Amino acid sequence: MTPQAASARLLALRSELLASSVTLGRLADRLGHVATAMLLVICGLAAFVPGIAVLLSLPLCLVAIGLLLGREHVWLPGGVRRRCIPGQPLSAAIERLAPRLHWIERRIRRRATWATGPAGRRAIGLAALVCGVLIALPVPFGNTAPAIAVVLMGLGLLAGDGLAVLAGLLAAMVALVLDLVLLAAGWAALVHLSTWIA
Repeated sequence: MTPQAASARLLALRSELLASSVTLGRLADRLGHVATAMLLVICGLAAFVPGIAVLLSLPLCLVAIGLLLGREHVWLPGGVRRRCIPGQPLSAAIERLAPRLHWIERRIRRRATWATGPAGRRAIGLAALVCGVLIALPVPFGNTAPAIAVVLMGLGLLAGDGLAVLAGLLAAMVALVLDLVLLAAGWAALVHLSTWIA
């Protein structure tokens, strides 16, 4: 599977995403055997879109848990498969972020495949689970770093590029630290404000 397949598959989904809504189950079925990697990419891209980022944080966590458990194919429970997501904002996000995605894809190739093996997939699962939780948190500007991490891991898994996976794992660690700092700063500001009001 070449890295360019990510762009090609996303473009192939554009017609469906332009509808008013699309179910996650239909997306997963259309993606077939690369659903796990592509759902990571799609959820990562969606994290840049206000309003739908939280909607896809649960599916992202479920995909991550599947990787942690060593599942070869993506698994979504019936209720999540039937969940509809607004297709037009996601389609607009794909179009807006396509140049950045192409920039990453041009630098991805099959290498360090040990990082995409069973142990690497479990590491991706753990990191993606952390990123899914971070994306769900109401942290201002807290989605960018975990979104980048998830996209890198998804593209790396899709193309068999272990270096991209390792970059995604590093980005996930940075995202965790940044969000913890932002949360701590927000909590300190609230404490200071409550003290000032009192």
